[in-house]
This record gives sequence, structure tokens and C-alpha cells, in this order.
Amino acid sequence: MQNKSKLADYRTIITDGDLLHMDSAKLLSLARRFGKVENEYLLHYGDDLIKKKVAVLGSITTHYILKILKLFLYKNGISPNYYEGEYDGIATELLDRNSGMYHFQPEILLIFTYHTDIKNYPQLFSSTEEVAAWVDEKVSFYAQLWANAAAINGCQIFQ
Repeated sequence: MQNKSKLADYRTIITDGDLLHMDSAKLLSLARRFGKVENEYLLHYGDDLIKKKVAVLGSITTHYILKILKLFLYKNGISPNYYEGEYDGIATELLDRNSGMYHFQPEILLIFTYHTDIKNYPQLFSSTEEVAAWVDEKVSFYAQLWANAAAINGCQIFQ
């Protein structure tokens, strides 16, 4: 069991500390250390927090982002329960209604896209019509992803 004063120190750092202006390396270090005592922290202070189910889908590695995000959520009185989708699995998770993300039933969905999500482009010297058809295809695909995400009952979506 962690020393109660150490847990109180974390509480002070998280609730009163200036996380927004903290150096990223220092934030990540704090997040890593906090991860080791988080369960005990929740035992002591969890009743004061709002529990939220947060699903995260990304085309990038989101692990470190989530560690730091957790500090900011705690600072704002939110205790996150994360579902982290597979790397580069945005489309897979959103198109399959039986995916782990749908079973998780998130209240918040974070989507981290990246320019490499678009895997193919029109051929060089394509006609205007070919480029327009390519754009329509991509817009239709992403509109379907967003429609599926929007259909998750009670879920707020951030991209």
C-alpha cells in the first residue's frame, strides 16, 4: 500500500498543478509514475470522480497520448476507463458492429487519424472526372465511418 501522503501529493499535483504548461517529458514521467499508483489512488479518491468509458481509435500510436490525457481527465474530475483499438484499426473497428469498441459501448470516442490513412491516390495526369470520382469515393468512405460512429448511442466523438 502506498504512503497516504504520497497519494495526497499526486492528488495535489493533478488537481492543483499546472499540467498545461508542464514540459512534455516531465508530463510523461509523471504519467508513468502515476500509472503505478493509479489503482490505489482510485481507492482513495475515486468516489469524487465521474467515471467515463473512453474508446480510442488511431492510425498512430496512442499509448503515450493516453497516459498524459489521463492526467488531464483526472484534473477535470473524470476517471477514464479506456478501450484502445488496434493500431491503424479505425475503419476495422467502426465498420464491424461486432468489434470490441462496439461491445465496450463508449461514452466518448477519440479518433486519431493521420495522413497515411489514405492509401491510394489518383494516377498522375488523371482526368478531372477521375479525380472527382476518387474524391467522391473517399468522402463516401469517411462519411460511412462517421455515420457508424454517430450511431453509437450517447457517445461524444472527437477527431
